[in-house]
Amino acid sequence: MAVSLADRRHQAFSDTGWFARTCREQFRSALGTPEQLLLRAAPSAILSNVVGADWLAVGDAAASYDSMTSAGITKGLDQGRQSGQALGRFLHSGLRDELSAYQDQVFADFSAYLRLHQQLYGAEPRFADQAFWRRRMALA
Repeated sequence: MAVSLADRRHQAFSDTGWFARTCREQFRSALGTPEQLLLRAAPSAILSNVVGADWLAVGDAAASYDSMTSAGITKGLDQGRQSGQALGRFLHSGLRDELSAYQDQVFADFSAYLRLHQQLYGAEPRFADQAFWRRRMALA
């Protein structure tokens, strides 16, 4: 009998040791094999504007980063600080320049991320025959 993808993933999770134990303790559950496994793409993306007339996007709402980079949490925290400062200066001065500067910084950070992402993914030759890496190398 063939082993399902859900079974293989659950076994890989169980084999992690510390992480699996920590999850079981945290969720107070044995964390059995799921009935089905749903895979979803999580591509990098950015809004065309992160500042609007009466709104401001921060963190994943503004820009999402490839989960392999682990950049989302730190970018979200940094953008939270930056947006709060920009919003405070805007409310004090009434000048939208502060909000535009925040947007420019979000765009600059995302552009720098894309350059590094392309450089790092383009430099990985070990798995060039695998679909995952072929897709990424085509973009690099």
